[in-house]
Amino acid sequence: MSDNNNLKDNNSEDNISDENVNTQDENIPNDNDILNDDKIPNEFLCPITLDIMREPIVMPDGHTYEKEAIKQVLEIYHVSPLTKMPMEFSDGVINYSLKSLIETYIKEHNLQLTDVNITEKIKNLNITEVKKIEQVEFEELFSRYISEEQSDNLCKDSIHVCMKPKKIKTTLSICLICVVDISGSMSVNCCQNINGMESMRISRLELIKHSLKTIVSTLRKDDMISVITFHTKAAMKVKPTILINKEEKESVINSINEMIPLDMTNMWDGIRMAIDTSSSIPYENYQKSIMVFTDGESNSDPPKGVYETLKETLQSCDDKFTISTFSFGNDIRPKLLIDIANLCNGIYGYCPDGTMVGTIFINYMSNLLSTITPIVKVTVTQGDNTKKTMTIGPLYRGSYRNAIFKIDRKLLNKTKVIVELPMNQQIFEVPINFDSPNLQSYIKEMEDLENKQNKLKKENDDDNDDDDDDDELLDKESESGEVVKVKSIDTNILIEEKDSEPIKYEEMLFNQLMRNKFIITLNKIVKLEKLANDNKENEKAKKILKEYIDLLNGLKYKTQFIKSLIIDIEDLDPNHGQVEKAINQTYFKTWGECYINSFLRFHQFEQCGNFKDQSLQHYTNSVFSTYRRMAHTIFINLPPPTATRHPVDTLPQPYTYSAPRRSYRRVRGSFLSKMFGMFSNAKNSSCSLRVCTESCPIDDEPPDLSINMSSFLDRHGGCFNGDAIVSLANGQTKCVKDLKKGDRLNNNSIVQCLIEQQTSNRLSKSYMCDIQGVLFTPYHPILVNNTWYFPIDLVEAKLISINSWFNLILMDEANQKYEVEFINGVKAITLGHCRNENDILKHPYFGSELVLKDLKERDPIGYFNGYIFIKNFNPRQLQFDNQYCINYYKVLTEIGNTNNIDINNHSERLVY
Repeated sequence: MSDNNNLKDNNSEDNISDENVNTQDENIPNDNDILNDDKIPNEFLCPITLDIMREPIVMPDGHTYEKEAIKQVLEIYHVSPLTKMPMEFSDGVINYSLKSLIETYIKEHNLQLTDVNITEKIKNLNITEVKKIEQVEFEELFSRYISEEQSDNLCKDSIHVCMKPKKIKTTLSICLICVVDISGSMSVNCCQNINGMESMRISRLELIKHSLKTIVSTLRKDDMISVITFHTKAAMKVKPTILINKEEKESVINSINEMIPLDMTNMWDGIRMAIDTSSSIPYENYQKSIMVFTDGESNSDPPKGVYETLKETLQSCDDKFTISTFSFGNDIRPKLLIDIANLCNGIYGYCPDGTMVGTIFINYMSNLLSTITPIVKVTVTQGDNTKKTMTIGPLYRGSYRNAIFKIDRKLLNKTKVIVELPMNQQIFEVPINFDSPNLQSYIKEMEDLENKQNKLKKENDDDNDDDDDDDELLDKESESGEVVKVKSIDTNILIEEKDSEPIKYEEMLFNQLMRNKFIITLNKIVKLEKLANDNKENEKAKKILKEYIDLLNGLKYKTQFIKSLIIDIEDLDPNHGQVEKAINQTYFKTWGECYINSFLRFHQFEQCGNFKDQSLQHYTNSVFSTYRRMAHTIFINLPPPTATRHPVDTLPQPYTYSAPRRSYRRVRGSFLSKMFGMFSNAKNSSCSLRVCTESCPIDDEPPDLSINMSSFLDRHGGCFNGDAIVSLANGQTKCVKDLKKGDRLNNNSIVQCLIEQQTSNRLSKSYMCDIQGVLFTPYHPILVNNTWYFPIDLVEAKLISINSWFNLILMDEANQKYEVEFINGVKAITLGHCRNENDILKHPYFGSELVLKDLKERDPIGYFNGYIFIKNFNPRQLQFDNQYCINYYKVLTEIGNTNNIDINNHSERLVY
């Protein structure tokens, strides 16, 4: 009892004298000694003092603290140091059970506790002022009447509601509650059916853990995360924790690493615990999002089922949050997950295998970090009897949000439009412009303009004017270079909103009408419950889709958005046309249903949900793109998940698929390269995976499996293929490989020199990005819809056999843009352009006079005649400055020791 009495008052100076502390027996460990052994249970430590607790007290935030420490914190800040939620010290409860365990532990380890300077500990907490939800202001907020007659019969009488928020510096802090399925099926191998990876095993849970680590690493210092696992029952794996520093993030990641597959799938218990956890965190301080990760249906449900129980729970819940769901594998039945996401204003993400894990969560986090408020409701009333409400999803920084309602023209003077932001508790009455735009006239005007341009091209002869034409190749390499290493990424940086390219209202409306019709089309298709098994229903779905695609193809004028929709719906390329393929009866049973519902939700929310689908890329903006590059770099640089090697003939085959998976994932090459280097360069040359032998031991000392993470970067200097077709000023076209000095392009820039670089051999393959028929190296800047991108951010790179790369030098003194435009409307930047208006274009070598100087010195005659052919190229001669290649075309007469040049680590800056 005497020991216990001493422990109770260890904070008092009367109980531990200086003499006792200073004359302590060297053989008796103190609390600091035991802390260094890393054996002390974490639950015995106070998160404020980081020392063993004497009086553990449980507070409303769910965390346990040293009584005196939390008392002093609340006297100063009045909020939880971990969750920022307001708390009163009087609401705490002493945890006597934990206290007893701690006292027993101290006795058994013969510990002598020392005084803790709580005041100094509190000074180091760095508790910032709690952010409050701010009122939203709009840069544009209007509605406009659209008459059927003037819409070119594209809609009935309608109201178009449009809004764009004012620029802000940052968004409200995020609270993520991740609900993770750790049932036995999460151990299923994600490497099956992937060429070249048959002997490798990476479980679904390992991929989810990697995604969670990316999420943690992407969040800001004021953001909060909690992780709940569920199998037979739910458990709190990570209590709500603010990621205030690197140490907190590492602690959360360590907890994530501990997750292992266990028993059944009690999804409701996980969601229930997440809702309970959310209720303790004020929505005024956080934008709260619950994420549910699972690979199958719940098999341990409440009596009324998961959906109905959730619905009843929400009706009596005053809290404000969204729930998004994510499925893994092709054997999933997605209806429950789709219904939950729709009910709770979230999205449904679909990960059929490991190759899609990165793209889904990278884009999800980028959207979340760009979100000003997660729910926007638009209501249109006409008189006393007609009221229509539409929830259109989040309001994003730098983006327009839209809604279109069919109305009764006779009640136009009694029409009222309301926009509600539930999270912000704001309501706006939207002014109505009753003057209908003449969309019919606009389409006719654009059609006539295109016809005149085509006619002009046919009538004009070849003009070999000597003016300098600048062909701009879009290279995203320099921008990627800013985030070379995870340690250099500052997720807390304030991201500035850039001005978006101006767009004519009629063009915006045209796009929105086609988007609205597309959403209606997909909604009709997903409501056909027997589509997968009933031939008549399947034919009905195909007919519904055909009516819409016929409408698009019959348009006399097509915007870039409409062209992208056509590519996503019916393109014959196996990488595109996924909508038409998805409703194929065979495919719909496997990946089609998941894909269609996920794709529909992204269009409803005007949200870019992946790198692949062309139409979704029109929903990006500068803030989103910056977050996406950061998240992507973090994803591919984190240590890869644990892999296990199995003999090919003994691989477990728990699931087999008679139908092909979503076709664009049929790419060759390393699975991990696709998974971790999927849409950009991995900055490390390789990452070694320690091979476990848990079920199929191979050797006593298992080998290392090295994965080349830079395989998605090609080290050749060319940037596009020679068969790509460009438009000339005289209306004719030419392949790139056939361009001559003096050729005038359609933007009046003039070809000065064509550079061809031969690949090492005819059988070599390189990763290329197919942008609407033109092949680009992954990091060559391209201009699409007035926005600069790296090709790798738009489409997946594929291994392609190619004999030569090509690039151009242009003269463009008039415009000084130095761009080349291909017949598909995509533009690219060329060598020596000297443009520095954004980080994508800026490059100290390829974008400067230095590259022209080196080419002229390499082949003076070829440069003068307008054609340089490079056959032998040694990448070991390359030199780098701050990871930018600065001598790509320079001829070195003497090559010294190259051991200090890490080609793989620097290859992201090689090509332009």
